[in-house]
Amino acid sequence: MRFPKRKFSVISVLSLILIFALSETLLAQANKGKILRRNIKLKEVSGEVMFARADSIAILYNRDEGKGIEEDILFTFDPKQIKLEHMRSLADITKGDIVRVQYDEVDEQYENAGEEKSLRAKVIAFVKKGVPLPPAAQDEEDEESSVLISGE
Repeated sequence: MRFPKRKFSVISVLSLILIFALSETLLAQANKGKILRRNIKLKEVSGEVMFARADSIAILYNRDEGKGIEEDILFTFDPKQIKLEHMRSLADITKGDIVRVQYDEVDEQYENAGEEKSLRAKVIAFVKKGVPLPPAAQDEEDEESSVLISGE
């Protein structure tokens, strides 16, 4: 008899957490006020995959090795609505691959919260496989990544 009560209490606590999280989201949306203006532009960019996850992808689209400058961009998307071209699934994409991303640039102006911009990917098209790094260069890159991550 103890197990069902414990299971019920765990479900109750999880339900309360979910309700609280949803209410916070709805309250934040309500505090923004009405949308005064919304502009949506369809754009496209090609570049090297920095990382790909179930609901987001980061693309390095500009690199100036002389100046040591790299520009990247992060896209979010709905995994159920994203259109994939020249690949079966997102699991086919690896770091270093070249892809083309068509996305909506959404610019919204709210009554109480000012202006917000977001980028939502609509189409991810595989262009070509990335060039694998030699083992020594891969080790250096892994060390640099771990330093950046540990510094957060």
